[in-house]
Formats: sequence, C-alpha cells, structure tokens
Amino acid sequence: MRNQFRFLIVIFLIISLLAGCSTTGEQTTGRTVGTGAGAIAGAAIGAKKHGATGAIVGGVIGALAGFAVGWVIDDYQAKKTKTADQVEKQYPAPTPGSAAPAEIAAHAYNVKVIPSDKVVRGENVVIVTTFDLVVPKGVPVNVEEERTILKPDGSQLAKRRDVYNKDIDGSGSYEFSSRVSVPKGIDEGYFSVVSTLYVGTKEAGTINSSFHVVTVGNTHLIAKG
Repeated sequence: MRNQFRFLIVIFLIISLLAGCSTTGEQTTGRTVGTGAGAIAGAAIGAKKHGATGAIVGGVIGALAGFAVGWVIDDYQAKKTKTADQVEKQYPAPTPGSAAPAEIAAHAYNVKVIPSDKVVRGENVVIVTTFDLVVPKGVPVNVEEERTILKPDGSQLAKRRDVYNKDIDGSGSYEFSSRVSVPKGIDEGYFSVVSTLYVGTKEAGTINSSFHVVTVGNTHLIAKG
C-alpha cells in the first residue's frame, strides 16, 4: 500500500510540474492527457525495475514523451463561410416525390496543411478542413471528422476525432482549423495526415495530405508535402 501511495505521489508531482509549464490561455487538454498517460506508463516500468527511484525517472521520461504527443493536435476553431441560401442554390435538394431520402449531404470536402512552404521546427502548422453542407429541414446534424497523423515509418503518431455538431447551424459552407504543435526534436521525413469526414453514419470522404520535415544547413524546417 505504501509503495502504491508513493507511486501516486510521483505521478501527481510530474503532471503538476509539466502542467505548470503550459502557456497561459492555450488549450491544454491534449497535453494533460498525454502527460498523464506517459507518466503512468513510465513510472510503472521504472518502478518494476528500480523501485521508487526508477518510478521517478521513468515517470519523468514517460511524461515528457506524453507531453509532446498530447500536444500534437489542438482543439479546432470553426467558422461559417457561406450562408444556407448560397449553398442550397448550388446544390438543389431532391424534387418533391423523389425516392431520395431526406438526409444531410456533404460536398467539396477538402483538407490542406498551412503554411504552404516552410515553418521552423518547434512552431506550428495548421490543418484546415472545408466542406459544403446541405441539411434538410428536420434532419438532426451529425458531422464528425477523424484525423490520424502517421510518422515517416508509417506508425501512428496521433489520432483525434472531432464532433462538429455544435458549430453547425444548418446548410452552409464550413471551415474547421486545428493547430498542430510540432516538437523541436521531431523526426525528419514525410508525415502523413489522413482525414475522414463522417456525415450521419456514412463516410463522406477521405483526404490524404502530408507535411515534410527537412534540414536546410543547420536549420530544421517543415514544408508542406
């Protein structure tokens, strides 16, 4: 029991320390979750091998790794760029008596990485999702997007699924942007970004994009791929 209590104290102190390093006013949910998971895993492994000292060392190492991974994708920002009238004129609804069911339809789904050229490693890139949505009257909104970032070796770096319902007020063009905080020590190479839009229970489209971590002289840069 005493060892378990010490273990919990180690985890609490590590998470509190790193959480205090966060920048005031920034979204820190992903960072906190990543830190906590990393600290627990690292401390457990360290404790098994080297007791209390190992728990502290392993917890710090695990927390730092989780701290970086948890920061990969920040909460999204949303805005409406076209009105319902504009979009519904562009994509007419089925005519009365048509056999087509009344359901939400997504059009022009697109995902891009910004900036389009380069950004210093350790700063941010932004992933921007856009789509047009036609929402028939009386049909509840259910729109989600799942995004996975893969390392150059193909292994998963981060995965996130956002539910956009609260930011959609009917037909229109919508834009959702997420900031990606790129660690200074990140590997070089091409990082794949796989984004899938879901409308209702159906997959509305999948977009593959990427960003490229490269070295120019002594400066490490990220360029959109």
